[in-house]
Amino acid sequence: MMLAMSNYIPNFNLTSQHVKLLIQGTKVLTPGGPDKLFQQTFGGFPGEKLLQPCACYISTNSGLLIGTLYISTKRLAFCSDSLLCHHPFSLQQHECVYYKVPFHLIA
Repeated sequence: MMLAMSNYIPNFNLTSQHVKLLIQGTKVLTPGGPDKLFQQTFGGFPGEKLLQPCACYISTNSGLLIGTLYISTKRLAFCSDSLLCHHPFSLQQHECVYYKVPFHLIA
């Protein structure tokens, strides 16, 4: 069987893909579910209600990131499932943080 070049994914690691999917799935099983994760990650506004969380990929300079897109009554927000490490040019230690992007909706 021949693969078309458009279907070829270089450096595809089935194991790492499964781990990423497991991480994504465990968010639903955490106490409080996605609502609590959203509040812990981004804080809350008065009257804000989480409408729909969904798994998605975003493209960054570091490559594709899997994470969760949260859709609420007041904003859209993305948080990566894995840490991104920043290595400054100085001799300081590197810093690892989750990639977070909140967008406030205008009413």
